[in-house]
Amino acid sequence: MLNKAVGVCPAAFLVQTPQFYTLFSFALLIATSYSCSNYKCCSQIGWVLIMIHKLLLLVVLITLLPGCQSNRAIIKDIDAIHKQEKKGIKLYHQKAYPEAFEALGELATWGYKDAQYYLAFMFLKGQHVEQSTLIGMGWLGVAAESGIEEWVNFYDVLYAKATPQMQQQIDKVVADYKRRFGMKAQFVTCRNSTTVGSNKIAVKCTKEDKISTVYPLDLHETQLNLD
Repeated sequence: MLNKAVGVCPAAFLVQTPQFYTLFSFALLIATSYSCSNYKCCSQIGWVLIMIHKLLLLVVLITLLPGCQSNRAIIKDIDAIHKQEKKGIKLYHQKAYPEAFEALGELATWGYKDAQYYLAFMFLKGQHVEQSTLIGMGWLGVAAESGIEEWVNFYDVLYAKATPQMQQQIDKVVADYKRRFGMKAQFVTCRNSTTVGSNKIAVKCTKEDKISTVYPLDLHETQLNLD
């Protein structure tokens, strides 16, 4: 089973669909049917249809994709995603922060909660990345969507220590991160379970097979939306 986390430009996606090609071909056939009365002519029209469709697709890709660079199509096996997340967490505990960031950063943008939680620590502590309380709290806030009590309490403790001005900024970052990386935005469903032989709560997330936008990571506070 494939777990699809897809982000594409709608227009480019539409042009590539069989439905668009069928409708496009039908419309062109109607427009030319009155001037075509023999087999050779119709064969030529069929060839022309294919060439026009390819040309149209090329034009759409050239003109629209530069404005959609934050979107990219992603198709990964569910098991591969969970293995990547588990590997990233293991690397984090081994203090291999660059490798952990590479593995977890990608999954965090797709809405995976464990990845978001560990990414929060990396920004809060400045591990491999530029230290940022705002970015760290943003990831911690969106990770807390999982409802894991430990995570929620940790977020509340840090939030209470912030100044009123900082709290206002944190609120804006968390709201923006939920809009971009939250469960609803990324079509993610999560369930919590207790690990066998331990009281530790584990969260397992699955991404639905729907089209969603893949946003880039904020690496510096200058990239944050604080408006």
